Amino acid sequence: MAEEKDLENEKPDEILDVVGEVCPNTELMAEKKLSKMKVGQVLEVYTDHEAAIENSFPSMLNKLKYPYYVIKTGPRKYTLKIRKTS
Repeated sequence: MAEEKDLENEKPDEILDVVGEVCPNTELMAEKKLSKMKVGQVLEVYTDHEAAIENSFPSMLNKLKYPYYVIKTGPRKYTLKIRKTS
């Protein structure tokens, strides 16, 4: 799945703060949180790990076929919104 702009303004059902964490912890923590969520729910992830935003998260989410959207909120600060679809 590619990024989906319509997620930008979507209200999250769950929030995960992984600021200060690095790969693969960022993805593992998000995957664990997503596994407990219902289909259709949105997870909002806060991170400062640029490599996760550029590589790890897109790779994981494309494999899972979950739509996502990245918002840069400041220098080295990102919000990632993910919709669980299966």
